[in-house]
Amino acid sequence: MACNIVHIHVDADRDGVIDDRPAGDIWTGGKTGRGAIISVNNDNDDGKAGAVARDNTDNSDTKINSSADLRDIAPLDLRKMSDLPLEGARVILSVPTTPLDYRGYIRIFDGRSAGSTEIIGSATGSEKAFTEADFKAGRIELGMEALRYPTRAVGDGTVDFDGRIQLILRVEGADGTVIHRETVPVRVAPWIVFNHTDITETVYVAEINEGYLDDNSRFIGELRKVVGGKLRVIPAGEADGDRWAQDVMEMGFSNWPGDRDLTTVIRTPRTRGGSDQFGKYPGRVLLGLDFGYYESNALEQGSSLNSFGNLECSPPIPGYPFGRVVYGTPGMREAVRYGHSPMKSGMRALLEGQELQSPIKLDTGWLMVGHVDEFMSFIPDPSGTHGFKIAFASPRLAVSILRENPRGLLFQGILANDGSTSPIAEYTRILGGDVPYDEYGSAAVILGNEGFLTLQNEIQGILNSQKNALKSGLSLKDSDFIDLPILFYCHAPESLSGCIALTPGSVNMLVVTHAPGDIDLVIPKPFGPTIGGICMYEKAIKAAFAPNRAVTPHFVDCFLTYHVLQGEIHCGTNSKRKPPKKSWWHHSA
Repeated sequence: MACNIVHIHVDADRDGVIDDRPAGDIWTGGKTGRGAIISVNNDNDDGKAGAVARDNTDNSDTKINSSADLRDIAPLDLRKMSDLPLEGARVILSVPTTPLDYRGYIRIFDGRSAGSTEIIGSATGSEKAFTEADFKAGRIELGMEALRYPTRAVGDGTVDFDGRIQLILRVEGADGTVIHRETVPVRVAPWIVFNHTDITETVYVAEINEGYLDDNSRFIGELRKVVGGKLRVIPAGEADGDRWAQDVMEMGFSNWPGDRDLTTVIRTPRTRGGSDQFGKYPGRVLLGLDFGYYESNALEQGSSLNSFGNLECSPPIPGYPFGRVVYGTPGMREAVRYGHSPMKSGMRALLEGQELQSPIKLDTGWLMVGHVDEFMSFIPDPSGTHGFKIAFASPRLAVSILRENPRGLLFQGILANDGSTSPIAEYTRILGGDVPYDEYGSAAVILGNEGFLTLQNEIQGILNSQKNALKSGLSLKDSDFIDLPILFYCHAPESLSGCIALTPGSVNMLVVTHAPGDIDLVIPKPFGPTIGGICMYEKAIKAAFAPNRAVTPHFVDCFLTYHVLQGEIHCGTNSKRKPPKKSWWHHSA
């Protein structure tokens, strides 16, 4: 029986335009690779509103909601090869249901216009049949969107989904005989974590106005002097007393052919306590036109390691053009005592599954909070092996500077919000903290405390092992690290756990990238040993960054607003950055 043949047509050569030829059956990367790309359409282009953020994204329902949504819809055509009729044949488009049920990963619409509805997906099924009557001008125009990012199984119910989905087409004659069959691959655009070489577009900080000392308006004013119009202050009512903007959300992006990209925020899988008001901020306020939102896990209270101060990304290195993700794990140090369990499996599966930024895991179980940003920060630097260096905590350097300045006094000049100063003991009494800062107020006293000095050496050993892991994972040299002086206090020194920065953690800084050669570093004022009105830690930090003309350091007092609550400037801020004009599919397998 003679019958016309139908082929699937997609944007196989990835030029942003649907091809006029079949796509082939294997997805390949590289500049000459083939295979279509579909986006996780998780923004909100038409302004849907509801109580649950994940139900407001464009891919949470079964239709193309508006014309603004079309840029996120990938084209798919079924085309007859000639004007001959189908002679009673049926054309059946489908997606597999094994080993995964791909209806939960892709949605195919009956057109590419506002109002088009799902024909393949979780609400309708895994296949759709067409007849001669459906082929107008010899073709059927369809659209596609993705529902989930790739994942790699890491246990606890997570699954392997490599982002690749086979579209299956078969043509069946009137008697049910399969006349033609073909498979065409599509791949979901991965979520890519921003890094500090990406241009900063917006800096977020939460407003705190809970009392005489616990008020960050002075800090916000100092931050605005550096950031200017890029600063976005989250009102106190939105944050509901939660100041840790870094921990609430992680910004990244996906992009696809046709010069299209989408910034997407992933909220922490850790609920923020009480009403979870600040935890809901990314989905309640940021989700919108061309701004996506995603949840990696069911939300629940849990380990601090789920907060996103524990997730950083390096600048690009050879083999990783978008850098490598870095996050902390509990290690073996008093994990139970301090509530540290591994980052939620869904988030780890997501990070592993994107393939492009293969994670490096560091031991943060020795820290009370447990975040990688407590001892490191990536700094763009043209003199680095790969164009960056890592600012790294060094208690050894901190002690060395104390030895050079034995008469120095620490914690001098700390300001309350109204500009007043008081002895550190008075601040400690008012704040009710459990760190006895007043007992470490002079270099002479610290240098006479052998147990404390031994602790600094032991912590230095842990830090050295983390440095070695970064050197190996990022192909770095010793010269690619910039040691900054930080003393640590330990709540359980006998087990070397529950450690926090005693002097403000200067590595926990905000990196604001205006342009490749124009970068501001907003650094916690270290309040180290002071001689003649000069803080020797601050002097050492300035000297460490002086060779890098691309950066300008700014020291900002965050002692009472963040430091005494076990965080610093990076912990209290967050950044939205500009997606780079770089095609990930040119670098993917």
